Amino acid sequence: MKIELQKSIEEIDTNLTEEERKELIKSKKKEFNNNLRNAFENCKEKNHNSYKVIVRDTELIRIIRALNLKNNDTEENGYTYIKDLICVSVSVPMYKQIEKDGVIKVNHVRFKRILASSGNVRNKKVIFINEKLYDSAMTILLCGLPKDMEHEQVSKYNAYIGLVNSDTIPVSTPRMIVIDDFTTKIPETFDVVIKDKNKNLV
Repeated sequence: MKIELQKSIEEIDTNLTEEERKELIKSKKKEFNNNLRNAFENCKEKNHNSYKVIVRDTELIRIIRALNLKNNDTEENGYTYIKDLICVSVSVPMYKQIEKDGVIKVNHVRFKRILASSGNVRNKKVIFINEKLYDSAMTILLCGLPKDMEHEQVSKYNAYIGLVNSDTIPVSTPRMIVIDDFTTKIPETFDVVIKDKNKNLV
């Protein structure tokens, strides 16, 4: 970078007065510093974007947006940026460390483990949610089931609750009602066919 700046300064017309020359050098340095700053910002942005992944719409994302739309409505390159949800690739030793309280800190924000579906587990990934949204999200996900219930097979529980992070397409709510089982008599007309012992129609 110093070589490029030096070359740029050397190319300045030598017929200029000393004052004009100083002013031009100052201008060139400012331009160079601006270019350097822009290059750094672009590099930083590329590095930041390399940690973002594109996912299809899921029920979990819709829940997060419903709970905190203000923080999850930023458009970037035509996609919605969900800030309250992160997917972490973990090794066994690292996960044992996380397992103590299920919380990690990213950019001064605390995230709590919410799920790891069977697909996530195969790929050594765990989904974390902003700790402030955790309780509200779990209330929705459990559909009234107690949060402290015990599970004989945790892997099954993880697989089922992990379905909320599957690709989905929202559809309109069907018009239906659910009623208790009951018995009733409905009058109806039937055509009855009777056969005799020789299987002839009567």
